[in-house]
Amino acid sequence: MSALWLVLPIALAGAAEALYFPGQVRLFYEKFPKALKNSSTGMVAVLTALGLKLSTAFLSVIRHVTIWLPDDLNSSRLEKVYWVIAILATINFGIYLVCAKFYKYKSTNGTENVSVDEIAAS
Repeated sequence: MSALWLVLPIALAGAAEALYFPGQVRLFYEKFPKALKNSSTGMVAVLTALGLKLSTAFLSVIRHVTIWLPDDLNSSRLEKVYWVIAILATINFGIYLVCAKFYKYKSTNGTENVSVDEIAAS
């Protein structure tokens, strides 16, 4: 298996990170309490590092529990690993939708807090 198969996924992951990173920093900076404004930008790096550690742990568990990822990738079952990742991503998206449904925007101009549904209705 050629390592060139990794170019497109890595390029897409890099582009995705470049697009979400500024928005996440802005969200944390605007929505954190005033006392935590300085640590909000560091939170992005901490959460990224945590995600990388969790992905490494996930692959380690897959290697030890199943035979899907042997040392020889030509005899591996990568499609099963990708299906597990797709299922986990779907669950994660469902959790995101639930959290977004109940999220209340913190107003910055003195008006009362509004929910996502109220903004969508207006």
